[in-house]
Amino acid sequence: LLLKTHCSLICGSDIEYLQGLHGDIIANEIRGHEFVAEVAAVGKGVSDWKVGDRAVPISHTSNYGCWADYFVCPPIGVQKVPDNVSDEDAVFVEPLHTGFGSAEACNIKPGEAVCVIGAGKIGLLTIMSAKVMGASPIIAVDIEPSRLEKAQEVGADFALNANEVDVIPAVKALTPSAIGHPAGYGPEAIVICVRQGKRTQSGHRHGYARRAHRFGRIYAKDRDQSRKIGPETAHPVRRVSGAIWRE
Repeated sequence: LLLKTHCSLICGSDIEYLQGLHGDIIANEIRGHEFVAEVAAVGKGVSDWKVGDRAVPISHTSNYGCWADYFVCPPIGVQKVPDNVSDEDAVFVEPLHTGFGSAEACNIKPGEAVCVIGAGKIGLLTIMSAKVMGASPIIAVDIEPSRLEKAQEVGADFALNANEVDVIPAVKALTPSAIGHPAGYGPEAIVICVRQGKRTQSGHRHGYARRAHRFGRIYAKDRDQSRKIGPETAHPVRRVSGAIWRE
């Protein structure tokens, strides 16, 4: 399929690529894998697609080249966009795969408390997914007021600015134990949606959580370190969506 880009997003992995975290930068390479595009031409032997159809990615590859005006993609790498879905909504399909995948990996159940650390694009999509799964309360943690405002707009019950409050006791206060025991405070699931940051980093995640919590990390520069979360965790490690672990 020859695709004409309608709109696209920047993924955090694209920034990491520019930082050299995924190997050498390839000269003249065009990046981009979050997009909505229109079919401009259909190759020989391709069925079920026609010129004018709109397409979004299904994570066939880490780089589609959608930051070009036109790019080529095999049919296996895209899915059709229904007519009643706008470009502005459809462009979030690929990152939603990560946000929903993180919530799913944490096995969130109705009525469980969830803390999402980082309210950027992926954090917001994680909050929306947790809301659909019935999580309550959902607590968003960030240091940008505009992001925290948006987090509440899309489903967070509480928004904590880590520059203004001591987050760990604040999270515990919002998730009291049913039996009133302090050791039971904390959310059942925590999802880390930040790459770095002293005030919200995942190194303190055990301070937030219940003893039998689930932990999901979206961004893991050091994958070995992401597995070392302490002896009190009974959940096994498994890989989900390429960059998410349930522990």
